[in-house]
Amino acid sequence: MFEQERSLLEARVQVFIQRLERLVYSSKKLFDAEYCIYAPPVDFENRSQGEFKPITEGDYWGENWQVAWFHLKGNVPKEWQGEKIAAYINLGGEALLFDSNGNPVIAFSCHSIFDEKFYRDRYIVAEKAKGNETFDFWIEATAAELFGLNIDSDPELENPKRFGEHKAKVSDLALAVFREDIWRLLLQVDSLNDIMKKLDLNSVRRARILKALMNAIDIFNSDRDSVAKSQKCLETELAKKSNSSALTAVTVGHAHLDTAWLWPLSETIRKCARTFSTQIRLMEKYPEYIFGASMPQHYAFVKKYYPNLFDEIKEKINQGQWEPQGGMWVEADCNLIGGEAMVRQILHGKNYFRDEFGFDVKNLWLPDVFGYSAALPQILKKSGIEYMVTQKLSWNQFNKMPSHTFVWKGLDDSEIIAHFPPEDTYNSNLKPSGLMYAQGNFKEKDELDEFLTLFGIGNGGGGPTEEMIERGLIQKDLESTPKVKFSSAQSMLDRLEKHRDQLMRWEGELYFELHRGTLTSQAYNKKMNRFMELKLRELEFLYSLVDFSQYPQSDLDEMWKKVLLYQFHDIIPGSSITKVYEDTRVGYKELEQKSAELYNKVCTLLTNENHNCVSLVNSLSFTFKKHIELPKSWCGYEILDEEQNIIPSQIVNGKPVILYDVESLGNIKVFRGQQNETADSKLPKELVMENELVRYEFDENGQICRAFDKTCHREILCQGNGNILSLYEDRPVNWDAWDVDRFYENQLLQNANLISGEWLDDGDVLQRIKFVFEIGTSKIEQFVILDSNSKRLDFVTKVDWVERHKMLRVAFPVNIISDTALFEIQYGSVKRNTHRNTSWDMARFEVAGHRFADLSEHDYGVALLNNCKYGYKVFGNTLDLNLLRATVNPDPEADRGVHEFTYSLLPHCGDFSNSDVIAEAAQLNQGISLIEGEINDNLFMPVQLKGNVILEVLKKSEKENAHIVRIYEPYGNRTTALIAFNKDVNVSSVNLMEDVIEHVSGKKIELHFKPFEIKTFKIA
Repeated sequence: MFEQERSLLEARVQVFIQRLERLVYSSKKLFDAEYCIYAPPVDFENRSQGEFKPITEGDYWGENWQVAWFHLKGNVPKEWQGEKIAAYINLGGEALLFDSNGNPVIAFSCHSIFDEKFYRDRYIVAEKAKGNETFDFWIEATAAELFGLNIDSDPELENPKRFGEHKAKVSDLALAVFREDIWRLLLQVDSLNDIMKKLDLNSVRRARILKALMNAIDIFNSDRDSVAKSQKCLETELAKKSNSSALTAVTVGHAHLDTAWLWPLSETIRKCARTFSTQIRLMEKYPEYIFGASMPQHYAFVKKYYPNLFDEIKEKINQGQWEPQGGMWVEADCNLIGGEAMVRQILHGKNYFRDEFGFDVKNLWLPDVFGYSAALPQILKKSGIEYMVTQKLSWNQFNKMPSHTFVWKGLDDSEIIAHFPPEDTYNSNLKPSGLMYAQGNFKEKDELDEFLTLFGIGNGGGGPTEEMIERGLIQKDLESTPKVKFSSAQSMLDRLEKHRDQLMRWEGELYFELHRGTLTSQAYNKKMNRFMELKLRELEFLYSLVDFSQYPQSDLDEMWKKVLLYQFHDIIPGSSITKVYEDTRVGYKELEQKSAELYNKVCTLLTNENHNCVSLVNSLSFTFKKHIELPKSWCGYEILDEEQNIIPSQIVNGKPVILYDVESLGNIKVFRGQQNETADSKLPKELVMENELVRYEFDENGQICRAFDKTCHREILCQGNGNILSLYEDRPVNWDAWDVDRFYENQLLQNANLISGEWLDDGDVLQRIKFVFEIGTSKIEQFVILDSNSKRLDFVTKVDWVERHKMLRVAFPVNIISDTALFEIQYGSVKRNTHRNTSWDMARFEVAGHRFADLSEHDYGVALLNNCKYGYKVFGNTLDLNLLRATVNPDPEADRGVHEFTYSLLPHCGDFSNSDVIAEAAQLNQGISLIEGEINDNLFMPVQLKGNVILEVLKKSEKENAHIVRIYEPYGNRTTALIAFNKDVNVSSVNLMEDVIEHVSGKKIELHFKPFEIKTFKIA
């Protein structure tokens, strides 16, 4: 066959496929329809309220998230007797059909960025019509597509459509005759054609498929007899079995419904109902089909708003057709959330599946998360999770991962098995070409006989369609393609265990070479997330000091779950639309208010009524040594401790501040003393901050021109200045809110211009200088603070940020030579190279760090701390922190407004392990609990701890009256610690799910820690 002829015949197949698509529905009869838009939306019971308007095909009905109820009436013509009848509906938005009792039945939707031919527009209402049947349907619809509104990639600031636009137009609104025979022929032709296009041009299989397709086309004439004859032409090629080397694609139905992204949380609740009800209908038709869904938050939404649908889900789980997946409350970002938040994601996630379904999840399901912390394997292992599924690293910008299936080793040497579906997507449509690619791409095909395939329309929800399942059935055992097996994911993951010793190993973080901007975008959410993580830690600690009867378990549970919800991997990274952040801003305010209520309540429980004193409770594992701000009412008084010693004090911003060492995990009472007038201090003329430990000099630009460590006799800075505030052009090639591209380094626009610098305070407690800068069109106010007993220099910063496509960074070139820098992550830290020798090093030009990054030699180091930032660059000897971005897509208002944050420079003698970096970072972030009144004498601290470890958690057990204590080793050393109990108690070593591992005896227990090991105990 000539090449030109073959191309022509293959083009003929494509034309035939398009012809078949048009013939699937042979006749139509419009519904009599009316609709009513409700603002705010109303539920099923109230759907008939309001003024309804008639509507038909071609009409527009709503826009931009408007929600309407549609009432449809129709009857089957008598001449359709014997035909299969479908409700053929496309409302130009997402829609959900309800039964007469208000239960979700099936969804209608259209358009997906993953499949241009995706439509969910059919609901079979009669398998074989009798004629004259009548139907009365109610449908709730949202004026938005599966992926929300149409958003301009770079909208102008004043563009009224900058938040997106969608006008919902009714395309199809009819009863129709569904030609199932043509539909099945279409699927067969499309599948064979898809195989053919992947095969070698000269292969026998390709030639014979093409011949069979030509025969089928030649005989086709749309009537039922010709359709049957066309199918007969394809039987031989469809009956050919897989060859003996074919792998098995273990296929799992999947919807990957983002908890929020290009739609608000309120729409996610509807998406859950649409997705889950539709999948149950598919399970009813295809008993071998298995669907999986992660994120207990989604199940909780359904249980609250669609209880009968929840019962259907529970039944399908019991029948084995529905697989609960993933151990987290939501599929959370794994760069930004704190260590304990990561534990709580799994604790609440697994407990939900246990409590509601009696199901113990053993896998972490994170197909779309933007990088995976080296802390994860230990946390997973100690939560009873042995496997992880993702595919996101297939997106890597520069380097490809060497394995799809491997043993992943974490910080403390814990190991789990990770599997990356080799189709490199969680949105497979089960077309043969995709599965053939997966088989060829699978790096372990020399050892493993199977791999996972996640199929279905995802991100916006929806999941598999009938067509996808039928394609899978066609490929169950078909030559040229992998064998398709509908199954649960966990069954395949369990079978990997016997290959553990043969699998490759990967140690440390799974860094994602993309979406580095998510470490900085939407700064308010990141700040409030860290604030709430620490506030909840403080509340749990304080309430653990009183009787369990006073412990607000339900309140804390609700608060934690809202914090966990906002840690979803398109919320906290800053990659969602404006509406999402309007919702979270309200939610964080509510959390703040509830925290204040609970704090005030625990203060009354902890104290006697004594207005003449204030108590300080230190929940940290370090002595608190920083300045402490007292209530304004204490102005004009000398402050005395319990021994009546006068404590150094100073008035700052109209409030007294003191310096006093507060022991770890304990408290100190500070009493009001005699009234005393405070003399004004004379402020220095030079912009030099100095105490007995350190000296910082500032130049005419407001930058540090010299920093000298007096105790170590070291220059802290290298050549040049420190605290260099710089503005960069920030225009990534793709994914505006997500990405920072390396070429930003070549686009420095300006350094901050100093407007003014002045002394504010110079006293026994602290020194304070105020700088005002301009940069771009924004203004920066900075209060630089040095305590009299510290080397740590704080930069308390307020930015009125009005930029677009800009990035604000701060840099400190320090006098340190080291080829690695250390960054805090969850429950530990990681070292990363400070050079770009390899493509793997170069790709890490922007990395995640929590409260600090440290650059150290063997005997000296410098750390850059922060109280709410995450995006670091340490290249050579420069510590660099990403402070703010100004992206416009998908949120054109992202980060515009006033931001307040603190970063700190901390020089230290000794390397990191012998420094006070963690203690200083903890004090900067957590602070001390100040309680007005005198602590009760019967205050009970359940444990005492000695050793180079940190008590991170003291709380009530989730399911009984017992204390939970969580301790970890933070420096990467082997160490021994001593835990002691203040009275006779029953002590058990438990895992992170609080399940008992073993009982422990004795009032004092010696604990041996591996590097970064986490240990948890239950005390009853």
